[in-house]
Amino acid sequence: MLTAVGSFYKSTGVAPVSQVVTGIGFTPKALILWMGGGKVSGTFANGFFSSIGMSTSASDTWSTASAGEHDVGTSNSSRRIAQKALTVIGPSESLKAECDLTSFNSDGFTLNWTTNDSNANIIHYLALGGEQLTNAKVVRWTTPTATGNKAVTGVGFVPDFVLHSVLGFSGTP
Repeated sequence: MLTAVGSFYKSTGVAPVSQVVTGIGFTPKALILWMGGGKVSGTFANGFFSSIGMSTSASDTWSTASAGEHDVGTSNSSRRIAQKALTVIGPSESLKAECDLTSFNSDGFTLNWTTNDSNANIIHYLALGGEQLTNAKVVRWTTPTATGNKAVTGVGFVPDFVLHSVLGFSGTP
């Protein structure tokens, strides 16, 4: 299986804006994007944001994001799930940036930022591909409201690897 791990700076262009990421060396079949950071005041971090997105095509994609602000008069936190390659939020549920996967290319991938701020955040990626990768899928499923086993259906094949992203609540968002 072919893998590539790397980082790039998020486009700062006014949305909608296309961003091509190259240098991977193959056409990906699956992509994981993630980013995060903190807002520092003095020597203590008083806020954070984190985002992760998974895509196997332009329409088979989901992302989660969370953000929080602390050491202020009233603590403030947010979370978001979106059918986007990556979503970035701030406290008070403010949407900072979001992108769609436009395409997988022979040497990387193309994103379209549908909402974008002027921060050139570092985004990390894991691109997967090659002939050995025969099945990849992003599946959205409802978390159980009680303890016990949970059958996840609709995948269409038996996976060799599963990665979950949960924001800490039960039910369908």
